[in-house]
Amino acid sequence: MIGQTLVVETSNHLQTVAVVDVYLHEPDGSSGRITLADAGGVAKAEELVTLAGQIRELEHRINGWESSKDVRADDLAARRADLEKLRAEKRAKEASAGPPPKGSFFKYQLVEVRQDLGTEQSVDDSILGYYKRVNDHNKVAFKDKLPLPPEDGKAGYLGVEACTSCHEQERKVWDGTPHAHAYASLEKKFVEFNLDCVSCHVTGYDKPGGSTVTAVKGFENVQCENCHGPGSLHAKTPDKKGLIIGKPDPRSCVSECHHPPHVEGFDPVAKMSLVLGPGHGR
Repeated sequence: MIGQTLVVETSNHLQTVAVVDVYLHEPDGSSGRITLADAGGVAKAEELVTLAGQIRELEHRINGWESSKDVRADDLAARRADLEKLRAEKRAKEASAGPPPKGSFFKYQLVEVRQDLGTEQSVDDSILGYYKRVNDHNKVAFKDKLPLPPEDGKAGYLGVEACTSCHEQERKVWDGTPHAHAYASLEKKFVEFNLDCVSCHVTGYDKPGGSTVTAVKGFENVQCENCHGPGSLHAKTPDKKGLIIGKPDPRSCVSECHHPPHVEGFDPVAKMSLVLGPGHGR
């Protein structure tokens, strides 16, 4: 709301639909002006967003604590009770409907568009055609955009093949993870050159000595250096400490890629098991 004006804009990739219902009645007084009162939608929506964020954060923490032996059972039970209290508050807020204001008013709600709502073939075909056009355009528009070289004394990216020469066991584990096929998932949908997608499916994107929109050869997929950092200096002097991140913080992938609107409800601690294996963190 800006003053008494409701401003509505589309979300990224039309991931939500804003629904505004307007109820008009004869104006009061001699001015002839109609002022629309907020029937609770906007204020309620902001409160629901806050509650949803609190619920999501607590869910993430509980998911991580459930697999940890360091968390006491009574502490875990208390946090679960807190979670249920937040969920109940959200349900009550969603169900509440006070009396409409006198005179003219509007109601507002933001509806998320999710795949579980269903699909329509003609719409899918239109979206696919759009992505193909964007892909073809970006492939040409960014063909000459290359990564900057690393500064003197700074590490650059080598790619998973270079890492494999010393870390064969870790490579075998990585080959069995979804990260090893991340780029192919873009190619199937014709979005490998889409600026909203490519950065999270390649290694060292837009970083010195890494990759760019189209310059991805050797850096396809989510490789070792996305988590452990650029490895050129480590490869030269592997025994020197501090040149590579031995145990990455699981939260780093949340800030980089696994966050809304791309991913909802992602718990990095719980998901770590998907990328670990014998010789690689286990």
